[in-house]
Parts: sequence; C-alpha cells; structure tokens
Amino acid sequence: MKSFAQQLCLLAGDSRAQEEMLKAVPALAELGSLSKDELAIELLPRVCGVCLATTSAPVRTAAVQAMGRLVKLVDDEQAAKMLATCQQASYPDHDDGDYNMSSQSVRN
Repeated sequence: MKSFAQQLCLLAGDSRAQEEMLKAVPALAELGSLSKDELAIELLPRVCGVCLATTSAPVRTAAVQAMGRLVKLVDDEQAAKMLATCQQASYPDHDDGDYNMSSQSVRN
C-alpha cells in the first residue's frame, strides 16, 4: 500500500484532488497517524515540493495552510525549511531579486 505522501505525488495532474489531500494532511498528523520520521522524511518535503511546483492557487494555498498547521509538530530546522518554502511560494515571479509583474511594461 502506498504511503499518504506517495499518494499525494501521484495526484500531480489533478489539482482538486491535491487540494483535498493537502487539507487532510494536518488532521492526520495531529491525530498521530504519522510518525515524526514519516512527517519529516516523507510528507513535509512533498508538501513543500507541491507548494512550489504547482501553478494552481488553491493547491498552493492549501499547502501553505498545511505547513502552518504542521509547524507546531516539527523541530526548528524543519520549521525553518517550511518558512523558506512559504516565502518562496509567496513570490513566484522573482527572478534574481527583481519582481516581474508581467512581460509587458507598466505605463502610468
């Protein structure tokens, strides 16, 4: 049987299913259904990866919300990685420190 984290990755083409799975992640972790190792080694890297890889705003939002609820269950190093992911996800159009609003110039 595939782990929850593996199932999340299999849903790569289905943003609605990813969103629903991400909403379930914190509840499973809070119930103790996942060990600390499963959380740290399998699940969190995949949640962070989905957050950064998706172009779907609802999936990205669900991933950030999941990380926000999971932060209390992890150590400081993992929490710092989640924060870095959230910061990266907040600015998806950064390119070498410059914000790219669009390919068109903005006129006043």
